[in-house]
Amino acid sequence: MGKPVHKYISLLFGIAGILNFLSTFFGTVTDCPFCSGYELRWWSYPLLGVGIYFLWTYFCTRERVVLSLQDKTVTVNMSVIIQYSQFGFIYLISIFVAFHPLHNNFTMELLFLALLLGLRYQLIKIRGSIFMGVTTSIAFEFAAFQNGTPLDGLYVLIFAGAIIFVLLLIHMDFLKIDSSMHERILHVETRLNQYEKETLDPGDFPFTPRELDVLKALCLTHGSNSDIASGLGIKEQTVKGHLKNIFDKAGVDDRHQLVDLFRHAFIMDDDLDH
Repeated sequence: MGKPVHKYISLLFGIAGILNFLSTFFGTVTDCPFCSGYELRWWSYPLLGVGIYFLWTYFCTRERVVLSLQDKTVTVNMSVIIQYSQFGFIYLISIFVAFHPLHNNFTMELLFLALLLGLRYQLIKIRGSIFMGVTTSIAFEFAAFQNGTPLDGLYVLIFAGAIIFVLLLIHMDFLKIDSSMHERILHVETRLNQYEKETLDPGDFPFTPRELDVLKALCLTHGSNSDIASGLGIKEQTVKGHLKNIFDKAGVDDRHQLVDLFRHAFIMDDDLDH
């Protein structure tokens, strides 16, 4: 099965960033005729870093990353991160280049590429597209005014507006969501919220009775290993061993994820006992 589109775009961006750096590097330190006219600038180094980052995203095989933030766990979808980074990178580059009126064609190409990425990934809609066109045109008009050629900025504004309108017409089917689809999305969101409030049943896992005692103490008290050991009358090292077994059986990496999965079950049991 082939890779998704955003993976190949990452590969292209990565190669472009590295080739840009190499051409400016050899153009600066050698007399290579193929690299004449290229010089290392301060932005060559960030572009190299971006190129390496996108190459890494191409070869990265992880689909999700679980982050632990204090007492909460956040699951990050790598595909969404890659898509936003591609879109944001091209859009910021278009703004940066817009401040150099001599590169007006390059500015337009970058802006349209950012728009296409945003529409393809469904990261922006009509208002977002208009905002992008207006901000880029304002940046270009400012630079053109500073350069004494204000009409160039006006030309970019008109041309960008026309192209953005065409792009929106082409992608209108993807930007519109009928009422029935909207209701389906609301229904799915409602079910997801219900699932978030649900909890796993510890009885569905092969925990030993003592492991269940340790898990219950952790979920109800959020205590340290020492606190749990004192409450159960066992050694702290024993608690560490039980927790390791619990992590392996539950398929989690730390105690915060463990508490999120099972705390509601023990809270309900504790309320029934009282």
